[in-house]
Amino acid sequence: MKLNKFFMLGLAGLAFTACSNEEEFDPNDSGKENKVLVNLTLGRASTKSLSESAANLYNNINNLDIVFYNAGGAYIEVPETVENDDSYSKNEEFEKAKVALQNNQEATLTIKGVPVSAKYMYIVVNQPQEHAIGTSSLDDAKKSPIYLADQVTEVGEDYKFSGINSTLTGLGEIGPTDTKNIAKVSVELRPVPSRIEIADVRAIPLPTGESWGGANIKSFIVAGFYINSFYTSGSLDPDSDDAGRQRVDNASDANKYTMKSYANAGYSYMCDEPTNGQMTSQSGADVSKVIWENITNDLTVGGASKPGWWGYQILQGEVPHIVVKLNVTFDDDTTAIKFLTITKFKRLGDSGVDAGSLQKVERGKVYRIENIDFDVTDLTDIPYEGTKTVSAEVQVLAWIPVPIAPDFD
Repeated sequence: MKLNKFFMLGLAGLAFTACSNEEEFDPNDSGKENKVLVNLTLGRASTKSLSESAANLYNNINNLDIVFYNAGGAYIEVPETVENDDSYSKNEEFEKAKVALQNNQEATLTIKGVPVSAKYMYIVVNQPQEHAIGTSSLDDAKKSPIYLADQVTEVGEDYKFSGINSTLTGLGEIGPTDTKNIAKVSVELRPVPSRIEIADVRAIPLPTGESWGGANIKSFIVAGFYINSFYTSGSLDPDSDDAGRQRVDNASDANKYTMKSYANAGYSYMCDEPTNGQMTSQSGADVSKVIWENITNDLTVGGASKPGWWGYQILQGEVPHIVVKLNVTFDDDTTAIKFLTITKFKRLGDSGVDAGSLQKVERGKVYRIENIDFDVTDLTDIPYEGTKTVSAEVQVLAWIPVPIAPDFD
C-alpha cells in the first residue's frame, strides 16, 4: 500500500493593510483607485495514511488568488497592470507572495489599481484550476464546489503527508482609513477540509461486574481502518454547503470494507490495511487494564523519529464513521474476523476531561484518536450489526491535533 505523510494543513493568519496612493481613500467614490499593501503570515497548523502527525507542519502554497468585491458582494475587477509603473504586474506580485509564504511563512505584496469601491477581499489558496472559483459575486465564490479527492495528494513518498496541497480560504473586510489614509484588514486563512487521525487500538477487560458467555480476547491484529459515511464534496465556504449532500455509505456490507473495494470506488485514500512493521501487536503492560494492543510504530521522518498516525481528510458536516477490521484470536484459540464500528465520539478537554459529544465536523480541525479501546462485547461479525457501535474519545484542535476516543454503547 502507499504510505503518505500525515498532513496537518497550515492554519494561516493573514494581516492585510490597505493604504492610499497619493489621495485619500474615499469608499463613496467608485472612480478612484487604491493601492493595497498586503502582509501575509502563514501560521503553523496541526492536521493520507501512515505518517507523522500533521501537527506543526506547513502547507504547500501552489497558487494564491485574491478577489475583490464591493459592499454589495459584486465582483470588482483589479487590473493586471497600471499606468505610470511599467514594472508592476499583479500576477507577479501573487507569485512572489506564493514563493515567500512557501519558504518563510510570511510575505508582503502590493496590489495596485484597486478601485476604492472594493469592500471585501476573498483569498483562496490551492484551489485546483479545473475547479476554479466563481467570481461574479462573493456569494458565487463561496458556493464554488470543493471535492474531497482534490484535498488529497498521491505523493508516492513514504510518510509524505497527503494534505499538503489542500485548499485554504479567508475573507477580509476593508475597514475605514485612519489619519494616515491607511485601511486595515485582518483575515484568518483556514483549511477547507479537516482531518481525522488514529494511533493505537487496545482490547480491554470487561467492566467490573459484567460477564460474557463466550471466550474472551487473547490477541488481535488490525486488518484495516476504513472511513465510512463521509462527504465527497462541499462548498469553498462550508457555510454554503447543501444540506442534502450525499455521503458515501457502505452500511453493513462486510465485503465493501477492503482496500480493493475502496480503490475500485475511487476512495483508496479513505482506508488503510496495515502491513507488518507498521503496527506492533503485543500484550498490554498491565493485562488488568489492557489485554492486548496494536501500537502504530514510530516513523523516521527527515532523520528524526516521530510517532506514527493514520490520517484521513474529511469535509465539514455530519461526523463520519470509522470501521476497524480485526483478526481476533480468542482464549479457546479460535480465530475470526471481527469488526468495530465507531459512530459516536466524545470530545476530550484539558487533562482528558470529558467535554461532551462531538456533534459535527468543522473545517480546519484535526480530530485525533489516541486509543480505540474496546472489549469483547463490542466485536461484531459485520459492521453496524444490531446496535453495537463504538463511541470514541476524540481530541479536537484547530489545525492542531484534537484528541478523541471511541465510545462503545
